[in-house]
Amino acid sequence: MTITPQLTILLDVALLFSLTSKKECEMIRVMESIKFENSCIESISETLQLLSGKWTFLVITELLKESQRFNQLRRNLGNVNTKGLTDTLRNLENHQMIKRQVYPTVPVSVEYSITPKGEAFLKVFNEINLWKTKWDSPDVI
Repeated sequence: MTITPQLTILLDVALLFSLTSKKECEMIRVMESIKFENSCIESISETLQLLSGKWTFLVITELLKESQRFNQLRRNLGNVNTKGLTDTLRNLENHQMIKRQVYPTVPVSVEYSITPKGEAFLKVFNEINLWKTKWDSPDVI
């Protein structure tokens, strides 16, 4: 939660009419700021945990290109083992980043595709790239 203009006005009015002390108003502002920081840190931490798998980023980038079957993904990723890929796909499916479509063929065919939630993550990847490009330059100190 951020300190909204309304909260600031309420605190100033309370201070003006001596309903609360200046010290109490400052404490409230600090507490609201800390709540915002904790919420932000928690969100970033959860997102990084989602992406922390060895193959997660690469699976997302492959599925951003096109929907793929398991073995096609495995070939495109190179030296990923079956268990590692299976765990990664399940984790991404549980977080609704990808969709698993089962086709009733013999043998059963399974295709993985990116969801709108997963596609939205492309913006995050682009921002990371912009940040790296800006700050990885030898001119930037």
